[in-house]
Order: sequence, then C-alpha cells, then structure tokens
Amino acid sequence: MECVKNNDDIQRLKNNRIIGDIVLGHNAEIVFEGFNNVFAVKLGCKLLVENVKIKFFGDNGVAFIANNHLRNAQVCIYHSSWFYYGYNGFLNGSCQDGTQVFVDEGKGIFIGDNHRFSERIQIRTSDMHPFYDITSRKRLNGAQSVFIGDGVWLGHGCTILKNTRIGSGAIIGTQAVVASKTIPSNTIWAGNPAKQVRENVTWGDAGAKFFSSMFDQERSAQAEILPASVDMRSYTKDQSTISTAQFESEIALRQTAMERVDFLTVVSEKKTQNRFFIAQEVDI
Repeated sequence: MECVKNNDDIQRLKNNRIIGDIVLGHNAEIVFEGFNNVFAVKLGCKLLVENVKIKFFGDNGVAFIANNHLRNAQVCIYHSSWFYYGYNGFLNGSCQDGTQVFVDEGKGIFIGDNHRFSERIQIRTSDMHPFYDITSRKRLNGAQSVFIGDGVWLGHGCTILKNTRIGSGAIIGTQAVVASKTIPSNTIWAGNPAKQVRENVTWGDAGAKFFSSMFDQERSAQAEILPASVDMRSYTKDQSTISTAQFESEIALRQTAMERVDFLTVVSEKKTQNRFFIAQEVDI
C-alpha cells in the first residue's frame, strides 16, 4: 500500500503515479492498494485537494481531474475503473457528507464541467454485491457506467446509480434516486424513483442569501428575470454532440491506465457547448 498525504509523499511513489500540478491541502489523502494506478491532473490546471479521500483498490485505475480544485469528496476506484472530474465544478459539504463516488468492475463515472452538487450525494456504478437468479444461477446486476454532462445541478441527498446518463443543464431534485435513467438536457427530475417534472428549464448561480433581508428589494426583483448577459445553459444537438455509448466503447479499447489518461485528456479539450446534450424523448 502507498499512502500520499503531502507533496513529499508523491516523490516516494514506486508502484503508482500522480501526474500534474497538485497541492495536497487540509485533510487530503490518496491511497493506492495496487499497482499501475494513475491520478492525473490536466495540463494547465493547478489542482488544490482539500477534504478529499481517494482510494484505489486493485490495479490500472484512473482518476483524471480537469479542475483547479477538488474538495469535499470520497472516491473509491476499483480495478481497471476510471473517474473523470470536469472543470469549474463545485461539491458542497465536507469529506464525510459531501459527494461519495464508487466506481468498479472496469466501468467509469464521468462528471462534466460547470456542475454544482449539494451535500450527501452518492454516485455508484454497481450494487456492490452480486445478485443471482436462483434457477439459472446467472448474475442479474453487472456494473454499468454513469455519465453526468455539463452544467448539471444535483440537489441535496441525491443518489445516482448505474447506467444513468444525465444530459447537460439538467436538475435533479433533493433526495431523488436515479437508476438506469436517461435524463434529457434542461429538464428537472425528482422523487424516488426519479421522474421528470418539468422541461425547458435552466438554473442560476444566485443562492438563497441573495433573497435575504441583507439585500434590497431592487436586487431581489432583478433576480426574477435572468439577465440577457447570463449564460442560459441551454443545450441542443449539433455536430459536436458525443454519444455516451461511443465514448464508453472507445475508452474500453484502452487497456492501460496511461492509455485511458490520454483518451480523457483529448475529451477534456473538446469544450463545445453541446457535447453532452441528450434529447427529450416523446414518451417521458
């Protein structure tokens, strides 16, 4: 086992790699229980890690961070699995009650740019234990990847389970449970199990304090209409839109951790507005 709690520990690594410009701050820890795992920071980012525990179980796992900070999370990456964390995102909470990520069985979790996650979020690629049909003895519940697009808002206590695709600009309500769903862009989903409650929506950056007594009525009134100068986070399909199925088939062709890092680096550089658009299905 190799444990990294400060930047001096990085230099002592023998069986695993940390690549890029990284500063391990308060309550930050990266643990490797295996070989040939890679924690990579995108070139050009200066990553500050705080209140984060990342643990690699097994070999050839990948964590790729395309942001300048990673805070308030616990991430478990099992054998040959991968985790991508996009630019300009924010995870609320602390290490214990922030975002928990579990990725295993060679699958992946992708979190796009400009996301906002509240506290007590869980994202999982599997049920962590196998289920079997008694008659056939065949397994019923293999792991599947999770894709979360750009500009996605996850409300307090959300659970995002395997085989979920969330399109850019979507909003997931408090305590929602999303399992094996395809969430269209610019929609709101809520409940357990999650169901669509509204479409053609976006969200703003103003928090609750914006509307408190410390602000005057004029400013509160201004927030009732989104200014024309503010990005609507409205998405549509175009030539840049990426198929998540194609994405997964292509990354599966990369056998080593460094090959996957190279692939994710290319993906991180494709900054088109509509890359993770998902269309509204008629029967939702």
